[in-house]
Amino acid sequence: MQALKSLQQMQKMPASELVQINNTAVLAKFCDVCKRLNIDPLHAQALPCVVLLMSKNKHCVQMAHAYAGLVQSCEKAQDAELRCLRAMTSFKDTKDDEEATTRTMPLVMQCFSVHPDFTRSVATVLRKRMLEIEDCQDHHSQPSRQLLRTYASQAVVKSNGTSREQSWKKWVNDVVFPVNTGSHMQRLLYFFCVQPVAPNLAVYEKLYTQELCARSKTVSIDAIDVSALKMVIDSLRQYTSNMKVLIDFSARCLQGINEHRRQNLSLVQLLQLYVACYQHDSVWKELWRHVLEPVPVLNHTIVSDCAVFRATHAYEATAVAENLVRSLVDE
Repeated sequence: MQALKSLQQMQKMPASELVQINNTAVLAKFCDVCKRLNIDPLHAQALPCVVLLMSKNKHCVQMAHAYAGLVQSCEKAQDAELRCLRAMTSFKDTKDDEEATTRTMPLVMQCFSVHPDFTRSVATVLRKRMLEIEDCQDHHSQPSRQLLRTYASQAVVKSNGTSREQSWKKWVNDVVFPVNTGSHMQRLLYFFCVQPVAPNLAVYEKLYTQELCARSKTVSIDAIDVSALKMVIDSLRQYTSNMKVLIDFSARCLQGINEHRRQNLSLVQLLQLYVACYQHDSVWKELWRHVLEPVPVLNHTIVSDCAVFRATHAYEATAVAENLVRSLVDE
């Protein structure tokens, strides 16, 4: 019973910062170990597996295998107390020897979770290592530098994408939508909540209850899910509001696009680019490229022109919201 109480206390302990700046060397060694063991250092189960494989137990490989079956079998058993009870069932007051540890250690590892900061810190170490290698290698090692750059870039994109998706799911759960609210309606309200300027509530309050609108504004958003915004921007099927600002926007912000393509942009695409231009700094460039697919164009001229335009023109959030709502109703 004492072991059960200890495990339960560990579950109740508040999460703390796992990684500090002075632990960069430790993280680098962790990445090296993962490389030698053929383990993705950014995988959610990388740290528990390394702990098991690097233990002094002669059955460390068997423990790692046992832990990987346990991870799959416990996916639906998220309750901390239930997981502790299952672990205690396997302990059975066994003696503290290596044979017993081989069976029980994988169960104990189920009580631990890797803090999200650990994965982000590992990605930071990989980027730093990539930069250090680029400084040390000469021009003959260009192929290897390119591979490392690609690996680090993909690692960061994967980490950021996971963080954004988790933020979106958390927001939906915290807002508590009615069961009959479709996913597009959820994304539309999410879009309104992340705008740099809030649109007039009267434009979209007929689509949602007042309680839902009020609750959505109280939920914090740590990382904007760019995929959700892409879907909302794609839902703009028609241009119905007379936005005179689009004339200035077209003249000032599209000089970085060749004339032939600029003249062939529809009013809907122009409005989509206008919306993308005013989104948060962390996502607006990705949204801009998305609108211009399959041949996205984003260069220094466009970035500079858009920055000046945002500084001199207020975002017409209400007009954008009206177009989005009309597109939804007409569908």
